[in-house]
Formats: sequence, structure tokens, C-alpha cells
Amino acid sequence: MRLAPLILLLLCLGCTASGLWAEENTSLSKEDLKNAIWHFDLQEALAEPEHVYKLDLSRQELDHFPLEVTRLPHLRVLLLNHNHIPEIPPEIARLDKLVELELNDNVLEALPSELFTITTLSELEASRNRIRALPSAISQLHQLTEIELNENRLTRIPDSIGQLQELEELKVERNQLTELPNSILQITQLGELIIGSNQLTELWPDIGRLENLRDLDISNNNLRSVPPTLFDFHLNLFYLKNNPWERPFRQEEIEAILHAEENDFADMLLGLAEAGRAEQAHRYLDTAEAYYRAEERWSDLAYIYLIAAFMHRDLGSLDEAFVYTRRAEELAEEINFDLESADDWDAFYANTTEIIRDAENLQELLESEREKAQLRANVRRGLILGIILLLGFSGFVYWSRRRLQRYNRTLAAQRGQIAKQAEQLERVNANLTERQAETLAQKAQIEQQARDLKRLNHTKDRIFSIVGHDLRNPLYAMESLAEIMEREDATSAPEERRHRAQLIQRSAQEASLLLNNLLDWARTQTNDIPYRPDFVHPAALVQATLDLLQPALQHKHIRVVSEIRPETVVFADPHMLQTVFRNLIGNAIKFSHQDGVIHLKEQNGETYHDLEIIDEGVGMEQRDAENLLRRERITSASGTRGERGSGLGLLICREFVARNEGQLLVRSAPDSGTRFCIRLPKIGLNLAEATPSAMTTQTQIEKD
Repeated sequence: MRLAPLILLLLCLGCTASGLWAEENTSLSKEDLKNAIWHFDLQEALAEPEHVYKLDLSRQELDHFPLEVTRLPHLRVLLLNHNHIPEIPPEIARLDKLVELELNDNVLEALPSELFTITTLSELEASRNRIRALPSAISQLHQLTEIELNENRLTRIPDSIGQLQELEELKVERNQLTELPNSILQITQLGELIIGSNQLTELWPDIGRLENLRDLDISNNNLRSVPPTLFDFHLNLFYLKNNPWERPFRQEEIEAILHAEENDFADMLLGLAEAGRAEQAHRYLDTAEAYYRAEERWSDLAYIYLIAAFMHRDLGSLDEAFVYTRRAEELAEEINFDLESADDWDAFYANTTEIIRDAENLQELLESEREKAQLRANVRRGLILGIILLLGFSGFVYWSRRRLQRYNRTLAAQRGQIAKQAEQLERVNANLTERQAETLAQKAQIEQQARDLKRLNHTKDRIFSIVGHDLRNPLYAMESLAEIMEREDATSAPEERRHRAQLIQRSAQEASLLLNNLLDWARTQTNDIPYRPDFVHPAALVQATLDLLQPALQHKHIRVVSEIRPETVVFADPHMLQTVFRNLIGNAIKFSHQDGVIHLKEQNGETYHDLEIIDEGVGMEQRDAENLLRRERITSASGTRGERGSGLGLLICREFVARNEGQLLVRSAPDSGTRFCIRLPKIGLNLAEATPSAMTTQTQIEKD
């Protein structure tokens, strides 16, 4: 009997401890849930059910709902995407702490009523299934913030959805909806409404009540009337194409569409052009051009020029398409427009090339027709002249015979007249010969122009090839590293973050050097680069180049020993000489081993001045090194640590040194490094008399 109170006390303490443990496992903050471990194997999760909060069973070829998940009492997130599940059993109600449920890409035809008893649910996704109806019981999910039921077979949405006051995102595009309940207007927190590709015939006149709306997609429906408050929002996403609107949009309405960062205005223009409504499309285009200019959104203006080019091409006006394409290119070049990503860059220039090719084909056709017309005119003139001469000669012979019969004594005078006619014929023949020579000269000129166009077209193709392949690698590396830093920044060590930042810096430097070489080479191919020689200090150019290449030097721990004196002066174009230094020193770094040394030296001759870049890297056979400078074709090789290059550097160096009346020499041997020598002609200079304006200082070089 005395043990009874003691046993009762122990039981109370045990119950209290169990309650505290259960409460600790029940409460879980959003931050804790975000940092919770993902589980991808159901059997492993069942081994420790008390510690499983997030379970992902996507893409596991499941043909039924795994009931074992209901044995996980603290499960918060359940992903069952990309399986073959036909139905959800009532036992799902046991997951009474579930916050997020994803059932995308299955074969569900309905959602069970038991699902809507899980009042903790805040995110529900079941896109790309066969669901025909959304139960009214959805109103019980008071904490629901996101509903995504895209690409199902929904024909209606229940009125009870208006009770979901916490709902922020409603996505039901690509269904069979013909109307929407007015109760949606009661969801004041709604910020994203995606209802495109349905069969809606009208919108609420007072849609402006959704004051927090920021993303709206009503495209590909049967909407005709424009609600008065539709354009009062300041939307981030606004899609409304492919609707049979009963009237054109006003200027302020078009500006509201253009204000959205994501809009389908370009598709609207092309759709109007295809429908034969060119006048309306031009009016929209003028409004867009004026708006983007006023807002100084130059990249959007360049893109709208390109859309205008497509529109004119589809209308058959290739001249106008060519004009708008040139405007887009010039504006893009002026603002250094890169379309935000490599993919957009490729698409921009691929489309531009297509329009230019159509215009060039038209120009060639016009030139051919013009040549044919000129030939026909020449033949016509020759025939007329021949007929005139034949008629004249025939008349002369007839008249001469009559005169000979009647006036034999005038024979001598007639002979003189015949001689005069013969002289005229000789002059005509000489004129024809001269015109033939002019025609041959014009033909030669046209053939030369054709060769020049072919060479420029080859240059253009090579530029696009390098942009589409070599430039994509460093940009993709930067993008990937940036995503990793964004995703793991809070958990990664400072050394890892510093290392990734250095990788991004090197990728950016690679892209910058490639672009500089690409632009220099393109300008040399079109003879568009100016030659402005001046007295310059090579030491200043070398220092500026080493500052630029410092990350690459640090990455491979390479030391540079420069013996070029600061007072040394040469006569050359500073931009070209610095480009040569940048490429040759960059190559030396590329083919040097870890912890290597690069020597920079100078040699004075009687008539020349040598500047040498010497590395101790992998080297090559001497004949290969000499052939490298003779090649006209672009080739490239990987460095000692897999560094990539475009193959333009040595071609640019050779041409720039030649422009400065110098020579580029090379000596190399396998495993003994390579020595490049820039040999410039020596021009006398009295340094004591040289004025600051006659010398290119280090500050000017770095600024250039």
C-alpha cells in the first residue's frame, strides 16, 4: 500500500515527459523545415519515422499510393510527381501535419474528400492529371496559399474557393473552364492568377478588387470585352494574346502591357500581321517604340525592332525587314546588349542572320535582274543601230545605182562619200569596242565585290560560331557557380565562397579576353581598325597587361620577371601593341606549368628593337611553331590546366605587328618553353626634347 503513491507519481512524470517530447516533435518552424533533410527511400524513412519531415518519391514508377507513408507521424512535405498513381486513398488523412503535397504528372481523376481534412496544408499541386472537378470541401484548407492544377480537365471552380483568404497563387491554365466564380474577388491576398488556355468568355468587370494581383495570364481564351479596371494594375507578368477582343487597345492600355517585365506583346504583333491587320500592328509598334524610348528601356527597344523585322518579313516587305534588323543591331551594339543570357544572344543573332540572308538573297536577285535588263537594253540598242546602218547602207546603194545610171560623171564624188561612211562605221565600231571594255571592267568589279562579300560572310559565320560555342563555356560556368552560391551561400564555408568567386572572376576574364580578341579580329577583317602610331613606353603596357591577367597568374602561381626598362620607348600604335602583349603573355600563362616563371626581355639592334616573352612551358617543335605563324586558318589548343581559347590571338598578333611594320618571330622546343619576339623598327627619338603630348603615358594606356 505504501508503494501506490510512489508508482502514481512515476506515472505522472512519465506522461509529462512524453507530452513534452510529442510537442517538441510537433512544432517545427519554416526555417527548420527548410533545413530539414530530404528522404528519397521509403524503407529508410520507415526505419526512423519520428525524424522524417520531407519525403520525395518522384519518378519511382509507382502505380499506387504507398500507404506506408501514413506511418510517418511528423511528415510535412510529400512529393509524388512523375508516377502512375490513379487515386489517393482516404488514409491520407492520417498525415495531419502535412504542409506541402505535390502530385504532378500522374493519372489522377479526382481528389478524395479526406484530403481536405488536412487543415495544415498550404501548398497543393496536381498539374497534368485527369481531374475533372475541384470539391467544395477545399474551403476547409484555410491555410492554403498555393493551388496549381494546370493541364487537367476542370470545367468549373467551386464558389467556396472564396473562403481561402490566405490564397496567394491560383494556377488553372489549360483546362476546360468556361467561367470563374465571383467569389475569387474576395481573396484579397491573391497575387498570381494563371487562367490562360481555357474557354473563358468574360472577366469580372470589377477585377480591380484584386489589389495585390501582380501576375495575370488570360491568353488563349474567348474573351471579347475589356474590363475597365484590367489595365489599372502594375503587373510583373501580363499575358493576353489570342483573344477575339472586340476593339483595339488604346495607347495607355498598350503602355500598361509594356510596363510588365514579362508580356506577350511581340506575339500580339506577329499575330496581327498574320491576320492581315497590318495597320493596327504598325500603330501598336509605334506606341511601343515611343514608350520604350521614353522609359529608356533600350534592350526592349532593340528587341521590338527585331520583332518589327519579323513582321515585315512575314508581310513580304524584305526591304523594311532589313532596315529594322539593322536598327536592332546598331542599337544592340551601342548599348552592349547581350539579351541577358547566352541562349538569348544565340537566338537574337540567329534570327538576325535569317533576315539578313533573306535581304541579301533579294539584293542578289535584283542585281541579277538589273544585269539582265542591261544586257537586253544593250542588245536592243545594237539591233536598232544595225538596222539603221543596214537601212542607210541599202538606201545608199540604191541611190548610188540610180545616180550612177543617170550621172556617171559624179562617180568620183560618190566614192568620196562612201569613204566618209566607212569612217563613220569605224568610229561606231570603236565605240562598241570601248563599251565592251567598260562592260568587262564592270564585270571584274562585280566579281571582286562578290569575293569581298563572300569573305565578309565567312567572317560573320566564324564570329557567330565563336560566340555560340567558345563564349558560352565561361558564361555557363559563371551562371552555374552563381546558382551554387545562391543555393549554398548560407551553409558553405568562407573558403568555398572565396574559391567560387575566384572561379567566376576567371570565367568573366576569359569571356572578356575572348570578346576583345573577337572584336579586334573582326575589325581587322573589315579594315575597320584605325592605325594611330605614337611614342609609347612598353613597360607601361606590360604592367597594364599584367594587372589585367593577375587572376590567371595567381591561379597557376606563375611569377613574371620583367627586364624591360621603364625609360624604353618604341614607335607603335599603343592599342595594337597592348593587344599583342595581352595575347602573347596570356598564351605564356596558358601553356606554363604550375609555379612557372615568365621572362620579359628587350634587345636593342641597330635598326630594330626586340621585345621578348619567354615561358618555360610545354613548348613545341620549331617547324610547328613556324607553321603556326603562317596559318590563315583559326586553330586553338588547350592549356596545361585545360584552359580554352578561340585561336584568334596569334592571328591578331601577327596582323597588328605587321601593321606596325614589324615582325613576329618564334623559337620553341618540346618541354623547353617558347620564346616570342616582337621586332619593331627603330625610329630616332630625342627623349630630352619629347613633350608630354608626344608620349603615351601609362595612365592613358590604362584608360584606353
